[in-house]
Amino acid sequence: MLLFGGVIHSQPIVTSSDSISIKKEASVSGLSLSAGQDAFYPPKNEDRDYTFGIGLGLGGAWVNNKYNPFSWPLKWLHYYPRKLFITRGFTDFHYFQTSLKAYTPDLIQADTVVKNDRPYSSIWFFSFGKKSIDKDEKIFVQSDFRIGILGMHMAREIQTWFHQTERSTKGRQEPYDPMGWHNQISNGGELTGAYRLTVGFDPTKNLNSNIIQVIPKIELSLGYQTYLGTSAGFRLGKLHSPWWSFHSNPMEFGNTYYKQDDKWFEVYGFVNGSFRYVFYDALLQGQFKNSYHTLDASDVVPLQAWLETGLVFRVGFFETWAALNITTPSNRLVTRDHYWMSLTGQFYF
Repeated sequence: MLLFGGVIHSQPIVTSSDSISIKKEASVSGLSLSAGQDAFYPPKNEDRDYTFGIGLGLGGAWVNNKYNPFSWPLKWLHYYPRKLFITRGFTDFHYFQTSLKAYTPDLIQADTVVKNDRPYSSIWFFSFGKKSIDKDEKIFVQSDFRIGILGMHMAREIQTWFHQTERSTKGRQEPYDPMGWHNQISNGGELTGAYRLTVGFDPTKNLNSNIIQVIPKIELSLGYQTYLGTSAGFRLGKLHSPWWSFHSNPMEFGNTYYKQDDKWFEVYGFVNGSFRYVFYDALLQGQFKNSYHTLDASDVVPLQAWLETGLVFRVGFFETWAALNITTPSNRLVTRDHYWMSLTGQFYF
């Protein structure tokens, strides 16, 4: 309750004395539910690598409330990057995101360690984010501070339930129950954390941004996943939301809940391509706690690519989207691409 204490009566804060056209953030601005599954994409339902994810998001100025203990490290981490990239007026938006993500090898029916594949791993994290948009809406700076727990048993229970339900519904022997979760990285739980900085630009601001937008970004992540990355997003359709409010994957990157009071309808397609150079990944290499199976740094593919494409539909204060995700191999033990679908529903308050 400390996180929400005093929120309803607090006033949204614009952190610059310069006036800007962006509407101020509400105390509680939106709610989102997300799910990712390879089973959502039947042609490539292979039940391996990133096998599922679920997430809940809640946006608003409450994240910045002084009674939220996580607002203080977030402010400190965000201050200097924002000052480096935005020198004039700006305004801030905030979000909270909690997600559970699970990864498995291909041979899930084996109860012993599968040495020639990636390890089982899972993370349940809580992230708090701040996004600053400059006065001219040409650049944004976003900081994401998160804490998480590796190796929880929730992933095993959810995957087992899902597989048993699918077998019962379809009357067949597959998918098998995952028997190797006791071999996962940091089995039983280990605390972890990360900080991610994202800077986005809008080179199409002076063009017809109601139809097309191109959004390049750069990323830096430090913590349980340490990497440098770059991406380019492309939106095409009937656009009313500002370019800086869009995230193709809110389960991972959070969301900006910017309500369009006078624009009740929006529909568009998007493509987002990204590259990362990975220096360290605890979900493959483990952390401090001993694990039965981890990969060496030489087993990790450092340069990884991720392609997302999807459709977004909004009516009034409800928005939904579906996206197909494709990633290149994360390790050298088994060089395979991976496909899955992600679904999101979002409400604006």
